[in-house]
Amino acid sequence: MHRIGDRKFLHAWQRIRTASQPDPDAMIWKIGDVVCRRHRHSLMCPDHRIIVDVCHLEHGGGGAYWHVIVTAEHWWDNRRAPIRDQLWASHLAGSREHALSWFLEKAAAFETRDGLSGDDQSGP
Repeated sequence: MHRIGDRKFLHAWQRIRTASQPDPDAMIWKIGDVVCRRHRHSLMCPDHRIIVDVCHLEHGGGGAYWHVIVTAEHWWDNRRAPIRDQLWASHLAGSREHALSWFLEKAAAFETRDGLSGDDQSGP
């Protein structure tokens, strides 16, 4: 993983979210020292529909502070046929290196089934 937002990073995020989000409608949860805050935005009009899921991940515990945003966009036409799906991420603040290391370590832990305990998956 070389940068926040590249393909490997986004794949790591998908593994982490799948393994840690308590339920599909959860809006806030913790993974160790990282707080995940999710916001869903939707827009409907006669010609199309858009849903944007925004996840803010913020590490403020022991170690370096960092804040990353991961966004999933889903677009449909007026017949509910998919038009576009896009996943992107951006580093907002703090240590980029520590954020990358955290994502890499957590994704690897989930992949090898040495993931987090149930205590790490609860809300703050």
